[in-house]
Amino acid sequence: MEKISYTLTCEDCRDYVKYQYKIPRIKKFILKTYIPFWVIGSVLVVLYMLPLFINLFTGVQYLMSEGGMSFFAALTDFQMVEFYKGALQYLVQVVLPIIGIWLALFAITWSIGATDAFSHSSKRVFKILEGRALDAEVEVQDGGLNMTGKNASTFMSWDGIVDVYSAPSTFLLFVSDYQAVIIPKRAFQTPEKADEFFKFVDEKVKTAKTIQE
Repeated sequence: MEKISYTLTCEDCRDYVKYQYKIPRIKKFILKTYIPFWVIGSVLVVLYMLPLFINLFTGVQYLMSEGGMSFFAALTDFQMVEFYKGALQYLVQVVLPIIGIWLALFAITWSIGATDAFSHSSKRVFKILEGRALDAEVEVQDGGLNMTGKNASTFMSWDGIVDVYSAPSTFLLFVSDYQAVIIPKRAFQTPEKADEFFKFVDEKVKTAKTIQE
């Protein structure tokens, strides 16, 4: 396969930022980073719901022991109906607002992550490329891809590439859950050659994963 030469521009990097939420690996990474957020929210909801369950259990136990009722009869007793009304009011006035606030915080932090913190690495690339371009050359070798730039040279073995993704105007070769090497599709002479490169790299990466497993 021929060497691939290209000039990486800021627009190429923006392709990554623009389509990051459509990339399965990045979506998975984002959701994973929010696990503590969901755990804390779930714990808060459980803590606020716990008194309701305790009171429900206590009330049913009392009616069954003192009133001689069956479990079903205790659940449907008029005294428990009053309890259900109070519980519903508590859910509407206390628990649901907490859930709403938590979801709003999630939406806000997600939005901030998309425009600032999460795309920080890409913005750094923008600054590096600001006012100039980055010339790069990629050579396909048996063990991986050899990339040569203006001031650096990097070899990416097939097992060092965790995933490959085809964005509208670029190929993204992920070396971590969210960091990717960007190769513009215009670097190839024809769309067919671009597809050939993508399929070749994708197959090599999948084979390397299979061997590791």
